[in-house]
Amino acid sequence: MAKTIYLYPGRRIKIFSRSFSSMPLDYVFEAHALHAKDSLSGKVEIRGSQWLMPKPPHIQPLGEYNEAYAGMWDTFFSIYVTADTETEIVIPHRRFGSLKWIVAVVIIVVLLVATVLVIGMAP
Repeated sequence: MAKTIYLYPGRRIKIFSRSFSSMPLDYVFEAHALHAKDSLSGKVEIRGSQWLMPKPPHIQPLGEYNEAYAGMWDTFFSIYVTADTETEIVIPHRRFGSLKWIVAVVIIVVLLVATVLVIGMAP
């Protein structure tokens, strides 16, 4: 289920934040002007840092479809949105497609270790 945030003009809000994580992820969200007479405008501020070395913030215009990528070295990562008009932010439910591969690798490693231990204990 998607999460919806209503944003008033001039208000800055943090919509994504992560700390002490090195998993590469794409963060996506949609933005829509609440009133048909208004056009969507504002800015998206992407802040990241590699451990203790902050990167300069990246600012891009707010669009209907927005995407930001947090790489493996982006240990701290935040996305802020400031809208110029009344705006609805829709954040889709996150699906961890890579999580199944991580779980599969862990299971294989555990099975290999168990096999080696069992073979090593055989007389």
